Amino acid sequence: MDDKRNALLTVGLICAVLFILGIADLCNSDRIYSETENRVLASRPTFSWESLLSGEYGDDYEEYMSDQFVGRDKWVGIKTRADILFQKKEINGVYLGADRYLIRVNDPEEYTEQMEDSRIASLKKLVNRWDAKVMLVPTADNILTDKLPAFAPHYDEMRLLAKVKESVGEEHYIDVYSALQEHAGEPIYYRTDHHWTSLGAFYGANALLNALGKEPLKEDDFTPQIASTDQPRSLLRIPGMGRQHGKIPLSV
Repeated sequence: MDDKRNALLTVGLICAVLFILGIADLCNSDRIYSETENRVLASRPTFSWESLLSGEYGDDYEEYMSDQFVGRDKWVGIKTRADILFQKKEINGVYLGADRYLIRVNDPEEYTEQMEDSRIASLKKLVNRWDAKVMLVPTADNILTDKLPAFAPHYDEMRLLAKVKESVGEEHYIDVYSALQEHAGEPIYYRTDHHWTSLGAFYGANALLNALGKEPLKEDDFTPQIASTDQPRSLLRIPGMGRQHGKIPLSV
């Protein structure tokens, strides 16, 4: 008898929770944009028999419910903090690197040789047409390899850049990879943003000037100033990650 009563209480509790959440969802107005994730949220799909029979309506409605679920940011934040607590190395396409670096994942499996060759061929046409120089800036995962989690896969941009150099010709290619790699121990990329810092841009500019046969810039020509104490956060759009603080120098 006790087992039956406990089972009924459990079922009743679950039904009550689902009922309360359902009412809350009905009362909760849909959001268009998530500031936390920096993306447009799914809107309620338009019903049609065709989309229902094809399964498209079900998929779209599932995405809509996931995006518009009441208290979504709080629930996702709880999961994120749990992932960090259990030392998960990657969350939503971002590696949790050493020294609190967040580094975007560039999965090598997403890049095929056919894709590389097609884009390099298009680039070569532009170079030949405009007699242009090519300087491709590597991403942080290729330069800050010591910050990546152990055994974390990343796309080998050095191999790609070697193919680009061979295709466009050495006279058209500017090697900024080596310049940044030489200074990998310095703060040349932001901790929570995929862009290079003013210092990284300084080394990149000198790589360009050297290739053009012009006089390189000198650090003494610039005066570092603190632009902000909040880190840029293009990679911090994950509920529960919080905000990282630190001085951001800007050379003027």
